[in-house]
Amino acid sequence: MKVQDHYPAMRLADTGRLLQAGLMLPLLKQDSKSLRSFLGMLRRECARRIWLIVRKAADSIDAGNKDSVQEEIVGMFALQPIDNVSRRDRLLLFCLPTGPDEHLLLNLIDYTINKLDVYRLELEIGPDQRHWQPILLKCGWQNEGRACFAQYNERTSSHHDVERYRFLRPQQPFVQVAFIPFRMAVLALEASQTSLLRSCFVRYGQAADERIQETAEWLQLLDSQGCLPDRPTLLDRMGANSYLTTPNASELLHQAARRVVSYFNGEKKPFALPMHLEQGSPFQRQVWQALQDIPYGETRTYEEIALAIHPDNEEEARRMVRAVGAACGANPLPVLIPCHRVIGKDGKLVGFSSGLDLKEYLLAHEIMGIG
Repeated sequence: MKVQDHYPAMRLADTGRLLQAGLMLPLLKQDSKSLRSFLGMLRRECARRIWLIVRKAADSIDAGNKDSVQEEIVGMFALQPIDNVSRRDRLLLFCLPTGPDEHLLLNLIDYTINKLDVYRLELEIGPDQRHWQPILLKCGWQNEGRACFAQYNERTSSHHDVERYRFLRPQQPFVQVAFIPFRMAVLALEASQTSLLRSCFVRYGQAADERIQETAEWLQLLDSQGCLPDRPTLLDRMGANSYLTTPNASELLHQAARRVVSYFNGEKKPFALPMHLEQGSPFQRQVWQALQDIPYGETRTYEEIALAIHPDNEEEARRMVRAVGAACGANPLPVLIPCHRVIGKDGKLVGFSSGLDLKEYLLAHEIMGIG
């Protein structure tokens, strides 16, 4: 049976459903009044960031047969801000007596760190949740020790120790980054378990964007100023590795990184790898496909790309030249989708958002073997 979790915002009107769900909640009495009081306190402490965990179970969720889909509340969670600048939050998780299962935990991690933009997720478990420990460790949570007498239990009128766990975004198995150095810069390549998501150039001596920066920091690639060091220093840190990525990186990311290394070593094969391009418009995807059809070491003009898309309408193709340029600029996977092979009508190098010096280097590498 197929299972899918989703996270509607919790409303006070959900009180009845929550009581029926049988979640382990810190209530003196299992009644609506106690639950409403608890939820009100939780809303204040967590700035109203509270969600239900609703599980859909069906023989085929995608079939669209609403009558066959069953929904049940299997949990509730809230995010309590600790440090907004650092994007650090405490996860307050309420589950059934059996505790969270692997599906619930992994999907919840994915949702909080990638959709809600949490960098550091913290969780404290008391005596009633000790049986959670094996599944937490299996899903990648790290134990950070015990806080003594940190949790007050109103039912027993006593304080208990709690175990502290944390999950950092670079540890995640959902989206990972590989770093491939070459002469001019480092190509950072981001992938999910099933497809390549994006690539970007990071210059030596400069910082990267937020997500790339986090992984570079995790891999201890940055200098004291938060920038990539110069190339000799970076290569020294990498040792015998031709690229670096996190320990739990997917086989797809390893395969793609090896292919990029081979490309910079002169291999001419196209990048026949799964790429996530659904974020582009239909026209942009047409352009990106046309770019992949340009052979290694060859160039095309923007007008020639437009003609490849509209071969039977030369006038329409000429009108689309600017749009082709914009689509090249929106290319999510430079190098793997070779927008650097597109040049101006007069043969000049134009329109490369990462810098014309990089475009010149990539073409010189392919055409003349430089690098």
